[in-house]
Amino acid sequence: MLEDAGYLNVLRSLRFYVDVILNKFRFASKRINYVVPSSGWSVDWDGEYITRSVNNLLETKIARVTTRYRYLRNQVIHFGSIQGFLDGGYESHKTNRVIVTIFHGDESGDEKGVKFARKHMDRIDLVVTACSIMETRLKSWGFSSEKVVRIPLGVDLQVFRKQETTYVNKRRKELNIPDDSICIGSFQKDGEGWGEGLTPKLIKGPDVFVEAVTRLATLYPVFVLLTGPARGYVKQKLAEAKIPFRHDIVDDYVRMVDYYNCLDICLITSREEGGPKALLESLACGVPLVTTDVGMVRDIINNGENGFVSPIEDIDSLIFDSSRIIDDPQISERFTR
Repeated sequence: MLEDAGYLNVLRSLRFYVDVILNKFRFASKRINYVVPSSGWSVDWDGEYITRSVNNLLETKIARVTTRYRYLRNQVIHFGSIQGFLDGGYESHKTNRVIVTIFHGDESGDEKGVKFARKHMDRIDLVVTACSIMETRLKSWGFSSEKVVRIPLGVDLQVFRKQETTYVNKRRKELNIPDDSICIGSFQKDGEGWGEGLTPKLIKGPDVFVEAVTRLATLYPVFVLLTGPARGYVKQKLAEAKIPFRHDIVDDYVRMVDYYNCLDICLITSREEGGPKALLESLACGVPLVTTDVGMVRDIINNGENGFVSPIEDIDSLIFDSSRIIDDPQISERFTR
């Protein structure tokens, strides 16, 4: 099923990316400079993977990851996040062609997006986004159809895949996940800043996640598996509710496969998303998915067929859908085929 879904195949996404850039800029000597914040998190991983794969596809060294761009001239600069562009990217030399990835809008509404578009649209040559929700929103902000391109996120199906039961049991034991527990996973950054993350980043829905898990823990032996930086708020609330959990910072992106395969449910409770990657990675690893209606969810999930979709902030629905997966093995089997 996954091989037939172009939006899940990272190679198709990468080829689309290359075709778009080559057709848009028609360059021979320009390099693709993918700008990352060097935070050791998702955007950095994107940059490393995209540039390496583009170089392999083109059989050349045309793309690279960088944190420096102010000295560049007559090149393609791709800001992996809107924040990188706002931190000074709009001042890059006028001979450069500028691409900005915008995964999702501002949680306070579209007014800031409109102001952003009107102020910087002449400096941006191309806006890349991943989902149809954001594609429509960007155009409503004022970006022309010629400047907006939707390139769905992809997942490497050679890396992210369902593992055998013996392998999974071994990994669960290594992570000290109790045999009789229902392991619910949340793999993201959902605290403000890059510190401990005690202040919740509400667009990621950590408050919704904690409330849903806390109520599920009154019904089932729940164990929560967390990865990602700035998870302090969630960890604090889980500890207060006396819900067992484990939190790891995973430096090697490939190791995330082991964490997904340890899950009984991947629970996404965000209010706003561009992907998220957890959506694709959980599907690729055969993990039952319960998610709010954000990002690429409505582009690839048929509710009740390959996952459960709940309205944003609908905790009752998230709990109901999670319970259906736990109580009915046939549902879990259908979702993971």
